[in-house]
Amino acid sequence: MKTTRRLITFFVPLFMAGCQTGLEVVSAPTADIQSTPSLPSDYFAQLRQKMLAQVDGEYRVLAQTKSLLSQKKTEATLVALEEFPEEVGQGLNLEQDCYADIDCFDADLTITLAEEYGADWENSLIFLDSYFSEARSTLAEADEKVRLAETRQSRLEAYVERDQVARKIYGDTLGDAALSEQDKLTKDLAVGWIRSQVRRRDIEANGWLRSILSGMSESERRDVLRSAWAVIQHSDRRPALQYSAVRSLKKSGFPNDNPKQWAMLVDRLEINLDRPQVYGTQVRCIEGEFRFSPTIDDTTVNERRVELGLDPIRVDITKSLGSC
Repeated sequence: MKTTRRLITFFVPLFMAGCQTGLEVVSAPTADIQSTPSLPSDYFAQLRQKMLAQVDGEYRVLAQTKSLLSQKKTEATLVALEEFPEEVGQGLNLEQDCYADIDCFDADLTITLAEEYGADWENSLIFLDSYFSEARSTLAEADEKVRLAETRQSRLEAYVERDQVARKIYGDTLGDAALSEQDKLTKDLAVGWIRSQVRRRDIEANGWLRSILSGMSESERRDVLRSAWAVIQHSDRRPALQYSAVRSLKKSGFPNDNPKQWAMLVDRLEINLDRPQVYGTQVRCIEGEFRFSPTIDDTTVNERRVELGLDPIRVDITKSLGSC
């Protein structure tokens, strides 16, 4: 697997179905948190059994498996495009990806790891079962709060809280010196597992948000979108939801009242649509160096930031991120 790359946003914390030899191409499923294996060892064992085949006693990725994954990505991309309003969706060119299809994500992760390392992961997974013990408990508590929420507002609050809990665990995992002392296979399995946990919860929350926003008046939508900003900011697998939020919030006082959050949401959406960001809030820490995703015009990005009430980019890096 390639060197882990961390996407950092200013101002806030970071934040299959199929047979043994292939994937069944189906419409994008919702993420079922309750039925997802909690232990990293169970999670990867299940995926390895579904996605890989044993050849001469070793797990291998078959050409058919990769071909069907490509089909699944194509289908997920089409579904994501169909979620946009017709006049917008026809002009978009989304990158081929798994989007809200969690089975596709699981398959992609498993195949990537198997191609890099083979599938003899037992020793690493024994370590990770123990390593993530506290994280699994914390996530389970956050899931329970969502499950027990009895009103729309309490559930929204539970989703937002869980979003931040999951991302803190993700950030802590990426930056944990103890994990860095492990071999690269163990580190990549760890990052893969926690990403899968975050992705599942994102998709579940996104699906719920889409369902309650449907049929709301514009003023009701804006109230919900304001409260759900953190969840929407991380709805990268549902870019149409981010687009809808930007379109609604732009007509309200949100950009003036919350310039930082507005800039981050706009930039996140633009990057997810494979377009240059506007305000330069999205920056990656890659091998000890901050690297910015392209902006519409690098020479005027600070002017746009100042107009919105934000500090110039380099000032924000120093204030918010320190060193890479």
